[in-house]
Amino acid sequence: MYGYGYGAQNVIASSSNGSSLTFAILIISIAAAIVIYVLFLDKEKSKSYSNGIRRLYDFLQFDTFLLEKILKIAYIFSAIYLTLSSIATIGSNVILALIMLVFGNIILRVIFEFLMVTYKICTNVSEINKKLK
Repeated sequence: MYGYGYGAQNVIASSSNGSSLTFAILIISIAAAIVIYVLFLDKEKSKSYSNGIRRLYDFLQFDTFLLEKILKIAYIFSAIYLTLSSIATIGSNVILALIMLVFGNIILRVIFEFLMVTYKICTNVSEINKKLK
């Protein structure tokens, strides 16, 4: 009787509006991807790009990777967090705090070294592939 927005009619109306909006966003995204691909990812045009568009071209071509920087920042954050957590644990359990401080940081370092080695292998293989072409 009063339109408080709790009924099934409101749920149906909001879901139909949401699905049509989602479909419109999908169509716009597909069109934008095609336009960007045609305009910016042409290898012949890439030599004439200025500084800002050249960075966009390199970013979209995946010539520069962000993963190495993200992994380094994530390692620093994780190591600091683990160290501070182990210091905070000293009051309740000294042995657990020492285990976290020593072995936790060693295990964390090994995990991140494995990720970095995997990343370096990928970049080295792609460089070898570029040189062979």
